Amino acid sequence: MSIAIPRWAHRDARGACEHRAAASGAYWRAFHPGQRTFDYLCQACASGATGGEPAGGLVAASPDLVERLEREGVWEGATEIARLKGGTEA
Repeated sequence: MSIAIPRWAHRDARGACEHRAAASGAYWRAFHPGQRTFDYLCQACASGATGGEPAGGLVAASPDLVERLEREGVWEGATEIARLKGGTEA
């Protein structure tokens, strides 16, 4: 059974940590505060284990990358970029 890719994934995805860009696997969607845009992050980057910034920065979320992550990866959860950078919740 094929799982449909959310219509908004290609539109709203901005980047992926180098770990998810290099290989599919479990990913988190890290949303930008006050926006619907997000980045794909591995568990280590999403949990802030790398200091709240994805190690090696972000790779642009091309249509092919979004397609691969959504089809081959597993969505583990969501977080907010401000939380990763030590921000506070409003």
